[in-house]
Amino acid sequence: MHPTGGNTDSAYDRFARLVVDGLSANVAVIEGSGAIVFANEAWMGFARANGGDPAKVSEGVNYLEACDAATGPDSEWAAAFAAGIREVLRGQRTSFELEYPCHDPDRRRWFVGRVTRLPGSGPPRAVVAHEEVTARRLYEEERESRRLHEARAREQRRIGRELHDRVAQSMAFVHQSLELHEFYEGREPGKAAEKMELAKRATRETLEATRDLSRVLSAAEVEGGLRAALSDLFRDIAPPWVAHEVGVEGDESAIPPEAQEQMFLILREAVRNALAHSGGERLAVRVRVNGEEAVGVVEDDGTGLGAEDARQRGAGGLDFMAERAALAGGTCRIGPSQLGGTRVEVIVPLHPTPIRSS
Repeated sequence: MHPTGGNTDSAYDRFARLVVDGLSANVAVIEGSGAIVFANEAWMGFARANGGDPAKVSEGVNYLEACDAATGPDSEWAAAFAAGIREVLRGQRTSFELEYPCHDPDRRRWFVGRVTRLPGSGPPRAVVAHEEVTARRLYEEERESRRLHEARAREQRRIGRELHDRVAQSMAFVHQSLELHEFYEGREPGKAAEKMELAKRATRETLEATRDLSRVLSAAEVEGGLRAALSDLFRDIAPPWVAHEVGVEGDESAIPPEAQEQMFLILREAVRNALAHSGGERLAVRVRVNGEEAVGVVEDDGTGLGAEDARQRGAGGLDFMAERAALAGGTCRIGPSQLGGTRVEVIVPLHPTPIRSS
């Protein structure tokens, strides 16, 4: 491939081809129409290694048309990459980069595709290069998993401190009252009965505080509204390779505070489950408020999760979320998502019956 675009057998061209063939990245040069005018050995070898026909991705084949014709779970990425190539070829940008998944049945893989416009006044041409970045992504996953584990540990410590503040001292008071009851029982029955009543009352208060703990802990998180709380949640636990979006439509202040807290707990659990188990690359959370109810939806593009699978996960699955929805007088359903993975939907009325403690 000669710099001027003509094919020659010059020593320069042979040397240039040897250099590009020695690269580990899959490299091709395409012209303005999208036709491939050069592909290095790594480009052709990748097609052979993955069961493809090298003839369909070699010189003369229109790479843009191949991207447009892509089907299956990676078609969106192919379309996005083709759009970036066209922008570069039209001169709207000098380069374009996209990191994308390219999983096979045996393992997960990620690549980064880069497009760079070739300089010069001749017909537009661009260099297209794909390089595997799986090792980096797996390292990032492991690092994010550790960060998530540490975040959960911090939350557990926070719950532990709250339990100590709210429960431990009350239980110490109950224990002291029972000891005094035992001391006075044979001496002053009136005082003994008084101490027993104090112990009963403190026990009831402690039980109520324990049942209310999740609501108390979540109240601070959702104080600034669901949009802010969910955005903070993604900031704290979502790995960088998961594309996520948060949308809230309608008047969020119309949701009763108790129902808003329960809805947040459900959406938070659904997000955590998706990040931990779906293996997806996209996660969307949407809340819509109308005159009668608030609807929250969490969707991912991962492997999918049936209702029975969710139940088998106990408190982390559908049973936990359904219980929370019931406390707000609402419902929670799980099913397939249009993104290809799992969809969790919670509906709570804006004028529910009073929420019972659990």
